[in-house]
Amino acid sequence: MRLSLNSPHSCWLVAEENGGAVGFARLDFNTQPDSVAPTEAGAKLCKLYFLPESRSRGLGAKLFAAAERVAREHRQPVLWLDVLQSNRPAIGFYQRQGMHQVAEIAYVTATQTTKLWVMKKDIND
Repeated sequence: MRLSLNSPHSCWLVAEENGGAVGFARLDFNTQPDSVAPTEAGAKLCKLYFLPESRSRGLGAKLFAAAERVAREHRQPVLWLDVLQSNRPAIGFYQRQGMHQVAEIAYVTATQTTKLWVMKKDIND
């Protein structure tokens, strides 16, 4: 985490409400999805998290819009992420933000296989 905080290739955004942090997002610039046919490099939304009591109030859409704005400022042509295939609420949220599925991948460990969707949004001006 310390490396990404000091890296010019990453950006952390913090959502605040009533003077306190309630969520955050992390972007990495000039990256491509692993295990997917070569595509245009862009900004990866690595994390988008909110405290449980701060969810479902429109704050996620505002933070997503801020992340998209920062990606554009860094001249990133696409915004992409991977999300658990089973996380239907998150997938629905990302679809409402204009993202669409471009691939299905599997994250494999010694004990389990987790299915993920790669989603992206073209953000060229």
